[in-house]
Amino acid sequence: MACAPNLIRLPSSGDLTALRAGYVRSIISGAQTDGVYLLSEFSLMPRGGGRTFNDCHPNEDETFYVLEGEVTFYLPDRAPVTAGAGSLLYCPQGTSHAFENRTDRSARLLCMRSPGRDRETFFREQTELSLWALWEAVVAPVLGYRRA
Repeated sequence: MACAPNLIRLPSSGDLTALRAGYVRSIISGAQTDGVYLLSEFSLMPRGGGRTFNDCHPNEDETFYVLEGEVTFYLPDRAPVTAGAGSLLYCPQGTSHAFENRTDRSARLLCMRSPGRDRETFFREQTELSLWALWEAVVAPVLGYRRA
């Protein structure tokens, strides 16, 4: 595998993807590291729309580091854990997990995944599913739309 070229990312750079609970910014993609890892920053709104979808990666490790605020993590077989700035959560391959901001303040966390597959596509797909679910729950009944 060839080494990826050096890269400097400024705070305002990186693709943003809207999520139900805030947004995620791609700091460095798996494509930019030849699939070795990827790094994203989550920004979660205060009481931001509920938990993320339960997520499980059979072939990837995922590490979360809380930058500011408090984030509640949900893991199998244990009570929810609320973690403040400076806290780290490591999810080895195959560990189901979800998280949310249950406070009245914004929260931010870094997420590193290894190997770094194309996570950006996953976030776009989840956003599209969330928008479709919202449309079906709110807009469709008003318009009298029924799925065939």
